[in-house]
Amino acid sequence: MTSTKSATDVLRPYLLVVPDYQRGYAWEEQHVQEFLEDIHLLEPGKDHYTGTIVLLNGNEALVDDESHALLYAEVVDGQQRLTTVCLLLNEIRRALVAAGQDRAAKGLKQQFLITTKDGVPLHKLRIGSDGLPTWTALLQDQPVKPPETLSGRRLLRAAEQIRKHLAGLTAEVAEPVTILTGLRDVVITRLRFTVHALDQHAEVGVIFETLNDRGKPLTELEKVKNYLLFLAARLPAAPQNALAAKINTAWSQIYRLLLEVAMVSPAGEDQFLRAHWLAAVDPLPMRWKGTKSVKKQFPRERYVQQPDLLGTEIGAYVDSLARAAQAYADCLRPDTQAFSDFGTTAMQVRALQQDLIRAGTVAAFLPLFIALRERGPQDGELYREALDLCVRFAVRTYLIGGYRADAGQTRLYRLAHAVYGGKRDPSTVGKALRRLTSEYAGDAYVREALLETEYNWYRWGALKYFLYEYELHLLNGAKPDLDYAFFAKTKREKTIEHILPQTATSPYWTQRFSKEQLRGLVHTLGNLVLTRDNSAYSNKDFPDKRGAAGPNIPKKPCYAQAPLVQEQELAPLEDWTPQQILARQQRLADWAVQHWAVDFTDLDEGGEPTDEPPSGADEDSLDYEAAELLTAEAVTNDANSAGAAGTP
Repeated sequence: MTSTKSATDVLRPYLLVVPDYQRGYAWEEQHVQEFLEDIHLLEPGKDHYTGTIVLLNGNEALVDDESHALLYAEVVDGQQRLTTVCLLLNEIRRALVAAGQDRAAKGLKQQFLITTKDGVPLHKLRIGSDGLPTWTALLQDQPVKPPETLSGRRLLRAAEQIRKHLAGLTAEVAEPVTILTGLRDVVITRLRFTVHALDQHAEVGVIFETLNDRGKPLTELEKVKNYLLFLAARLPAAPQNALAAKINTAWSQIYRLLLEVAMVSPAGEDQFLRAHWLAAVDPLPMRWKGTKSVKKQFPRERYVQQPDLLGTEIGAYVDSLARAAQAYADCLRPDTQAFSDFGTTAMQVRALQQDLIRAGTVAAFLPLFIALRERGPQDGELYREALDLCVRFAVRTYLIGGYRADAGQTRLYRLAHAVYGGKRDPSTVGKALRRLTSEYAGDAYVREALLETEYNWYRWGALKYFLYEYELHLLNGAKPDLDYAFFAKTKREKTIEHILPQTATSPYWTQRFSKEQLRGLVHTLGNLVLTRDNSAYSNKDFPDKRGAAGPNIPKKPCYAQAPLVQEQELAPLEDWTPQQILARQQRLADWAVQHWAVDFTDLDEGGEPTDEPPSGADEDSLDYEAAELLTAEAVTNDANSAGAAGTP
């Protein structure tokens, strides 16, 4: 049944409940401001259409202490508008109390906000549990504790925004009560809603699917929570409450870790959900379709006759997701609190994780890290070994080798899934990673890539990272002059010095380099050095750039007095020639192979399957357990596309 009703028609005869499968309060400052402006600009005698509300009528009813008959109803859609209306009425009530209008404030509260049954307070609109503590405190004039949830923080901000708005309306007016009561009357009589009243849960299921993507876009993580709570709402009261509590507790922990610890964007929330799914449920990335995959894994039809199975399966999934959130947050924000269960190994793991972050290659390994934490939550040494090999694989394969960002990912995901599900001993992960590295980026391949002289290394995406790691090597444990963040955020033109200048026209350079060498060697790796301020060197000759250092030598920008060791390393050289450039590039290549060394000696030639799909196979329909997997073809195919990401 559909009808148009006022806020009074919606709030007075009902006890409304926002089920936990609905999203929490989501309105931000702009939404609240537009709502308040719409009311303020409403012409006298006109009504304002506020939106649609969908209610599922319940069978329970009660008579409150004021002898009003009230019917329970579930808010299927429209809770954002209803919640904001109630927030506004509550702030009007508070302002009336402050103006000495206790009777008017009491009537407003009893009819629209909180009634009582046998002296027990009952919310006229009871919102979901993730914002309920803040909501209750606001309505009952209790001290508001700092909200732990995002919806709670939004509720508090909206209440404070409305409070400030009312203060502005009543400031310096002769009759503030008239302003307040007039606004109250507008809200309860002239805001109009299109109300759809449903009588069957089956209709709710259809509408839930339709409405879930409306309004402010939801992240996949929010959609999954809503769907799981929707499933839980189909259970009998006791198990429903238990499962809903588990879901809400888990999501509270997940959001705290993702938003407050890892400080991820909505895209980061979706990345987390995907990484967990690849490890725990299905390692094939092409089959991950966000919430659709979760619905397919946990279809509501399966639980109609098996409610106990619903509690078991959903409960296990939710618990594993909450554990994975800790692993994910530690990976993205390896501060002093991260990896605390690893004891004395934690510091080493944090340093390695920071190294992987600097390399910009964390995403490919997230499912594996989640799997290792699931199987060995306190095994810091096993995790450290795997993480160290992941860093080496990433640098050799993606940064130096120039493979696409998805190279080897299918195998990494399969490895993670096997470890997570107990089909593979975590202690074998190290050997699997070393084999993967040998197939993609063996020593000869890495050295050959770094010795390339025709490539424009100045445009290499990993140049700053590479040279910063070289700086750390030269420091031999000493603290660097500047953190990597400085070089990452500062323009390349300021932080990368061409020893042979890009514009080399003086006799010094033209006598030592042919025209072909001036063009061909200027952007080679051996001619580039990390610096704090490249502009200080400009197009000077090498002796001027080199300079000198000593107690009686004036301070000036030069290699000898530079803060970076790799610049100081150039100062003892008498000259800078084509031979010096090539020799330095050779030294850098030798250093890199040793710095990111991997032990391949115990890898037999037969090896183990690569977990890559057969060439031309449809990954979506492939039975991996029965498939004949390749050992070299996938690597060859990836090698053909090396350099696609703009690396050598």
